[in-house]
Amino acid sequence: MNFEQFQLASITSPPNIQAMSQTIECPKCGTIVPKQTRYRDKLDEYAKLDWSLTCRALAAATGKPYSSLCYYRRKLGIPKGKLGRNQMRQDAKQRKLHEPLDFTKTDSELGVIHGVTRERIRQLRKDAGLPSSLTLHRDPEWTAKADWSKNNKIIASIFKVSQSSVAGYRHKLGIPQAARHNAKYAWGTVDWSLRNKVIAEQLKAPYGTVAMRRSMLRRCMLKRLGQI
Repeated sequence: MNFEQFQLASITSPPNIQAMSQTIECPKCGTIVPKQTRYRDKLDEYAKLDWSLTCRALAAATGKPYSSLCYYRRKLGIPKGKLGRNQMRQDAKQRKLHEPLDFTKTDSELGVIHGVTRERIRQLRKDAGLPSSLTLHRDPEWTAKADWSKNNKIIASIFKVSQSSVAGYRHKLGIPQAARHNAKYAWGTVDWSLRNKVIAEQLKAPYGTVAMRRSMLRRCMLKRLGQI
């Protein structure tokens, strides 16, 4: 066989080679199956899946590759699923809430009681047509028991809370800061019905310091009354 005959033989494939090109070997069992038959089997297998889920939810539920699920969704002409993993998780949590919810409690309190997130309680509250739980917000019990004449550090150590929380509620309730032990002026003994000049003479303090103190107390009082 010369070189030209060899080229002609290589171009014209024998019948058995053409038949082999239409088959594929299974990597697991080693059996030879036609390509078209294997593709149809895959289509039938993927057609039985619950395509109401998204591809990511199906990948998590079945363990199949995400790219394969997207490919067969397009081949089967199935639109994108609307029920994703987050919705599945929320529906599962909703099924757990068999007991009626006491919406007089806040979302955080109901979440701790029923073992779900406060976001799920917020959604259920919205579905029931009820206002937000922010309208039910209550200050912690320790705010009513605290001796606000003490400084923030002492109050925080007594009630096991952070100093920033104590400072925040002091500002919210309009309570002035506690007097320091080494305060230069005895503000607790001041009669604020007097004029600033008289108070300054009694305390032997600058007139501006007394005026600034009066302004701060007035602002705290207006905050407490909700006028500012």
